[in-house]
Amino acid sequence: GIVPRTHTAKGRSWAMHSLFRVGKKSTKFDFELSSVEAIHSAIEGKLVTLRWVRGSKSGGTHKNVLSTPDGRAIWSAADTMALGVTLYRSDAAGAFDAKEYRIAVDEVVRAGATTTLAS
Repeated sequence: GIVPRTHTAKGRSWAMHSLFRVGKKSTKFDFELSSVEAIHSAIEGKLVTLRWVRGSKSGGTHKNVLSTPDGRAIWSAADTMALGVTLYRSDAAGAFDAKEYRIAVDEVVRAGATTTLAS
């Protein structure tokens, strides 16, 4: 027989999580963020990077930016951040189910190590 997964994520089993998708159609979207500007005193004069976060998943730009002394970091149109998302909706609802993502600004403290400054 079929044995449901027992792995849990945030208190919900995967079997229960998939029940929320029953009868819903999935649609994949690709988003791109470009020409992003972050302004905050927490990033003044620091080497920073931009990333998206959803639960334990994350991704980001491949370019680090040195912020100005007044706390301004600018990623140009060439420094895009791609994000692939699968959204679900039922025919009756019309609207897609919500998914929450955060955009975070991280300080690059050394090669391969970052600390989140703002999200």
